[in-house]
Amino acid sequence: MNQTVRDWLAMGRVANLPTVVSNVLLGMVLGAFPLRWIDWAVLPVPLVAACLLYLGGCYLNDWWDRKWDAANKNDRPLPMGRIAPGAVLLVASVCLAAGLALAATLSLETFLIGLLIVGLIILYTALHKKTPWAVLPMGGCRAGLYLFGISSQIGLSASRLVWRGDMVDYYWWLFAPPLGILAYIGGLSLCARQEAKGQLHRSNVVLASLLLFSPLVTHLSCLASNNIKDPLLAPWVLPAAMVPFIAAVVWGLRVVKKSIGGAVSIWLASIGLLDFLLLFPVAFAAHLPAPYTRIEGPLPSLLLVPGVALAAFLLARLLQRLAPAT
Repeated sequence: MNQTVRDWLAMGRVANLPTVVSNVLLGMVLGAFPLRWIDWAVLPVPLVAACLLYLGGCYLNDWWDRKWDAANKNDRPLPMGRIAPGAVLLVASVCLAAGLALAATLSLETFLIGLLIVGLIILYTALHKKTPWAVLPMGGCRAGLYLFGISSQIGLSASRLVWRGDMVDYYWWLFAPPLGILAYIGGLSLCARQEAKGQLHRSNVVLASLLLFSPLVTHLSCLASNNIKDPLLAPWVLPAAMVPFIAAVVWGLRVVKKSIGGAVSIWLASIGLLDFLLLFPVAFAAHLPAPYTRIEGPLPSLLLVPGVALAAFLLARLLQRLAPAT
């Protein structure tokens, strides 16, 4: 493959794009489930918009870091002079603008969430070399992708909600998964920031483990809501959803002892499995007869969505061979 193409793929962290897709899909399903229908017609728009925002953020980050990279990681495309800084800034700007433009075609809420994601991208870019707390805006970008998908279905203004349950349930569905992925990103970032030192203190590993496993609580707690009365109707559903995610996190914890970068790559790809953790039970519950779900009629297409999350993990691992995930 042409070196210039490889450079653009590496700067865009394209290995992470499959998990961006799975994040938005989970958001769309969470937004559609209480309304008993999902608007597949708009599917390409939020997915493409989110990918453009992600690419724009990555290119902006490399452009911003070009001087630091020249002193510390001079093997990257910009310090080596293989790509002009102005070209990277232009592409970053076009991607971010195009992502926002597409978001605006969906709803005002989706546009505003897209604008929030761009703001968090800029904040992270400006702060990530200065403070470890920059992990918050970075995790916020991932959390925002869930809200991005949700708003593409129903918007976020109360006047547009159609919900036959307790509003507390709705808000928990809205905020629990973003909190979970925020904690998860914090866990892998805690390890990633120690990569230059080559080793992790045991206390950091323990804290990272707690954060990495936190989606087991935040994501699955959504299943106890008023919207799904009996998620354990089929005893195999939850174990089937949990096993891939748990196995991947444990795999990373074993690898981190030898290679921090290798573990972080595993955990980044495993964001797809994190989404599967909730996508599979929700897709299954959508097909339960009343009174076990509030869905009025089946949503056959939902059964395909968990497969996309699994495929996101596999595709991300394959793309990591082509371009690094970090």
